[in-house]
Amino acid sequence: MTLNPLNYTLRIKPDLARFTFNGRVTVSLHASAEVDAVVLNLVEIAVFSCTVRQGEANMPCPFAVDPHRQELRIDLPGLTSGDIVLEIEYSGRINDAMAGFYRSRYRSGGETGYLAVTQFQESDARRAFPCIDQPAAKATFDIELIVPPQLTAVANTPVQEEEELADGGKMVVFERTPKMSTYLVFWAVGPFEFQQDTIDSRLRVVTLPGKKEYGSLALELGRQALAYCESYYGIPYPLPKLDLLAIPEFAFGAMENWGAIAFRENLLLYYPGTTSRAGEERIFEVIAHEIAHQWFGNLVTPAAWKYIWLNESFATLFGFGVIAHFRPEWDTWEHFLGTTTAAAMARDGLQENFAIELPGETRVVINTSTTPIIYSKGGSILRQIRGYLGEDGFRKGLRLYLQTHAFHCAESGQFWAALG
Repeated sequence: MTLNPLNYTLRIKPDLARFTFNGRVTVSLHASAEVDAVVLNLVEIAVFSCTVRQGEANMPCPFAVDPHRQELRIDLPGLTSGDIVLEIEYSGRINDAMAGFYRSRYRSGGETGYLAVTQFQESDARRAFPCIDQPAAKATFDIELIVPPQLTAVANTPVQEEEELADGGKMVVFERTPKMSTYLVFWAVGPFEFQQDTIDSRLRVVTLPGKKEYGSLALELGRQALAYCESYYGIPYPLPKLDLLAIPEFAFGAMENWGAIAFRENLLLYYPGTTSRAGEERIFEVIAHEIAHQWFGNLVTPAAWKYIWLNESFATLFGFGVIAHFRPEWDTWEHFLGTTTAAAMARDGLQENFAIELPGETRVVINTSTTPIIYSKGGSILRQIRGYLGEDGFRKGLRLYLQTHAFHCAESGQFWAALG
C-alpha cells in the first residue's frame, strides 16, 4: 500500500433523540511515494470539510464523494510524501440496520428505550467514519465520545478521563488502542450497568438495567476461557480490560471487537431455572469462540478477507477446546463430531462448493452456505492436523505464528510455514 494509516483520532457526538451523530476524525497517514490525493472509504456520511495540516495550520482541501465506489477523494495541495495529517468534519445517521453505528431498542419499565452501538465487520466502519476500511490497513485509534450525563460510554479500551462540558454533556476519552483493523473498532452509548469479575479484574459484563445479575456465569466462563488462551498461546492478553456486552438487538451471535465483545443477550446472559443445559453449553462455546478471536483475528489479522478462515476456523476449534478442558463431563468432542464436523461434511458434499480459503477477493458473506465451510470444515481440518502433529507440535506452531505476526496481518502460507 502506498498510503498506510497510522492513527485515527475520533470525536463522536451521538443524538439518540434524532438518531444522528456528528463526527470529526483526524487521520494520520504515511505515504511511501508521492501522492496528490488521499482516498478513504465511506458510506451514508455527509462530509462538511476536509483539511490537511501544513505546519501549525490546516489548509482546506477540495473533496468529492463517489457513493457507488463508497469512496471519499481528498485532493492535496500538491504532490506529497511522508506523513500526512487530515481532519474531516462530517455527520451521519444512527441507523436501524444493525450495521455501522446503529440503534438497538430495549424495553424497560414498560417503555421503549434505545442505546447506540457499533458493528463494523466486514466493512461497515466506513458508515461511522471515513477510513481505509480494509483489514490490512491497521492503525491505532483514539476515541472520544460526547454523551448525555445520564448515559455511559464503552469502547475498546478503558476510560482515560471524563470531562463535564458547558452544555451539560460529558466527553469521555478512552486510552489509545493497539494497532488494529477498522472492523474491530467499537463504541457504545447507553444506560449500562457493570459487573466486574472478582478474580480477574480485567473482565466485566456490561448489561442494560436490571440484567446485571444474569451475567455471573458469563464472567466465570470468560475468566476460564481467557486463562486457557493465555496459557495455550503463550502470549498474554494484550489489552488492560475485556468487556462482554449484552446487546438486545444484534445481527450476529457475537462480535469479537478487541476489548469489547458484543453478544446477543441470549448468548451471554444465564437465567437460572430458565436457560437450558444446551443453552448453557452454547453460551460457553460462544464466549470461548470470541475470546479465541482476541488472538486469532485481533492480534493477528487476515491480510485480506479471503483468509478469513485464519480467524473463524481457529475460533471454532478453540471454542470447543476450552469447553472440553473445563467441562470434560460434557463429551464436547463427541458433540463437535455430531454437529460441526457433520455439518461440514454435508455442505462439502454438494456439487457447488468452494475451498476453506475463499477464491480471489471474494466478499465474505456469513450465512448457511459459507459457515459450514469457513467455520465447521476449517475447524474440523485443524483438529485433524492437531491429531497428526500431536498437541505439543501443534501448540508450538500456533505460538510461532502468533508471535511472528503479532499486531500485523498474515496469509495462509505464513500459517503453514509456522506450523511446519
